[in-house]
Amino acid sequence: MSDDRIITIEDLRKVFCINGMRKWAAERGLDFRSFVKNGITVDEFASFGEDAYLEQVLKIKHEASK
Repeated sequence: MSDDRIITIEDLRKVFCINGMRKWAAERGLDFRSFVKNGITVDEFASFGEDAYLEQVLKIKHEASK
């Protein structure tokens, strides 16, 4: 799998502060430490549903992969 299909902590930093990231992950049952270490797939990230922050991250990731 190519790196453009993985959402990383660096991608989230473009939208969230660290406390915001932790809260967002906790609200969705995402293991934050595992996420920081490994990232998650774009599909898994998108599966969290509609969310303004999520949409921003996906848009930024999509633009960066062009």
